[in-house]
Amino acid sequence: MKAHPRVLLTKFDKPAGGALHLSYSEPIGLCYLAAYLREKGVECRIAHLIHDASYNTLKQILDEFQPDIIGFSVRNFNYPLTLEHIKAVQNEFPDISIAIGGECITQANAADIGKQTDIEVVFINDAEHSFYEYVSSRAA
Repeated sequence: MKAHPRVLLTKFDKPAGGALHLSYSEPIGLCYLAAYLREKGVECRIAHLIHDASYNTLKQILDEFQPDIIGFSVRNFNYPLTLEHIKAVQNEFPDISIAIGGECITQANAADIGKQTDIEVVFINDAEHSFYEYVSSRAA
């Protein structure tokens, strides 16, 4: 019996550069979350992908790491692409649980997001503790 499921934390980002060089940002929120999960003994990786990354890039990571849970970081600019990738993952890897969170997730839009996909859980606000509780509840 493994103590915790494997977790992949994923964020699609704009390429570096652009107007005022504000388009690209390190996935600092995912780094905090990964550090907290690792401290609790959860095997965790981060996939920080450029916005125009193909699904095959994510699929290769999934094939290699074989996560049980994928957490997607959603922002306003990457929302459509993230939902596209979530649907592809759910189609090809139906046993992987999907969770989303991020700065654009609010109580007002969380239900709509859930209706558009088969996402298992949506996190609002900071989620270190609640995401860890979710991961722990999924232990085999």
